[in-house]
Amino acid sequence: MRLHVLAGLGLACTASTALAQAPAAPAPSEPAAAASSPVPVSAAAPNAPTAASSPAAPQITYVFHSKMPAFQDKTAGATVAMAGLGSLGGLAGAAVAGAAGAGLGLAAGGEASAADAFPNPENLIGADVAKRVGVTLGATPAEAPAKLDDVKLQGSRAQQYVQLAGGSRYLVNVQTFILRSVWASYATWPLDFNHYIVEYMGQVTVFDAKESKELFKGNCLVTTKRTQSLPTHDELFANKGAILKTFFAQAADDCVAQLAEKNEHFRALVGTPTPPN
Repeated sequence: MRLHVLAGLGLACTASTALAQAPAAPAPSEPAAAASSPVPVSAAAPNAPTAASSPAAPQITYVFHSKMPAFQDKTAGATVAMAGLGSLGGLAGAAVAGAAGAGLGLAAGGEASAADAFPNPENLIGADVAKRVGVTLGATPAEAPAKLDDVKLQGSRAQQYVQLAGGSRYLVNVQTFILRSVWASYATWPLDFNHYIVEYMGQVTVFDAKESKELFKGNCLVTTKRTQSLPTHDELFANKGAILKTFFAQAADDCVAQLAEKNEHFRALVGTPTPPN
């Protein structure tokens, strides 16, 4: 009788073990319509490439200056009057505008009307360099340039550039040191106080905001070609400054070409623009 009980227990254990090891019954199959529904994005394979995972191209922008740089109308009479205030070299960067220039909206920080607006060499050079550097570095142009009026700058120059760059990695800024009209013979012989030339000197900076470092900084100096028929002072400002407007636009092209011609590093960034005539 005892053997029968043990045998019965053994059978019971064997049966319960078999039940525990038996596979779970398969879940009822989904309807055909559910099986054909698209797989949600969250259910995609973790290694599947998506548009969001591909790195976006860096952007490049330039600083837009809403006001013209200071213009100096340096007549022979004004030079005599200023001679006692310092050397001619000390007058080069003076933020002084002559009466003729001020009437055209060329005074320091002055703004002309849209119809009479002068092309700003700073903006022309900045836009040109940004476009060329963008091609070299594989950067796309930002939707709009960086405007000084929209940013309250703080900190060091590098920190200010980072602020101006905004979401762009690269930034181009142009600063004017000299923008003036001067009698043609101030540095030549024979003396000629009846005809005038125009000079522009600017500094171009290409900045990497991500690395917080300058990729390039250099100066250009552009002057009216001496081979041209030089204007008198009245002719220089006639027709709402038509001669000046032409020079400002040409100075921007010549500045970029001059820098590329003289600086190998800059040439590597912008290519080879047409050299000045």
